[in-house]
Amino acid sequence: MKVVVFYVEGPSEQEFVKEVLGPYLNDRGIVWHPPILAANSTRKGRVARGGVRSYEPVKKDLLRLFRQFSSDTFIFTTLLDYYGLPDDFPSRNLPLIAGMTPLDKARSIETAWKDDLGDRRFLPNLLLHEFETLVLVRPESLLAPYPDMRQAVAELAQSISGFASPEEINDNPDTAPSKRIRRVFQKHRRRYDKISGGVLAVLELGLEAIRVECPKFDAWLGELESRAGEE
Repeated sequence: MKVVVFYVEGPSEQEFVKEVLGPYLNDRGIVWHPPILAANSTRKGRVARGGVRSYEPVKKDLLRLFRQFSSDTFIFTTLLDYYGLPDDFPSRNLPLIAGMTPLDKARSIETAWKDDLGDRRFLPNLLLHEFETLVLVRPESLLAPYPDMRQAVAELAQSISGFASPEEINDNPDTAPSKRIRRVFQKHRRRYDKISGGVLAVLELGLEAIRVECPKFDAWLGELESRAGEE
């Protein structure tokens, strides 16, 4: 049995692992390490964590973790946003090939990232397009933390009705999943909190619903379960 080490973008992903993914893995007998916040900078030997500003601190931090947890019993995986991913990530700035979708691009970055770090235990994962994608699987899940926002949630659901999957919602600075939620909430004079509100909404929603609506997320979690079950 393997031990899963989660390397995550920020506090919302950290809480998502603790409150949603972790219990799910527990039920399947899969052991996991407390999630580690991504490094965003290093100064005078001290690492600042939370958010991803550039690739180099992330690379150095992951390589350090690979050395620290050197046994083959460990699997390393990530929960980083494709939206806003720094340009210096492997293959991030390569021109899009005709017909290439954001899913194709995210997977190409994951492949290049894995090749760059060169550790077979590494299972890179970029969320399409960010954590709030999971919330938008079923916008009414936001009524759990915000029971008085029924009209806002209805407007949000209408705004995404044309997408076949929440993972297709684009990463434009004005229309990314988190921007849509914040804009609707601001219209109704409420503040959306991605850590408490977002995680509680996803907890209300449940992983099975997410896996049905988010094929990339489902494929990643399936691969993680498969690897974690290997002897």
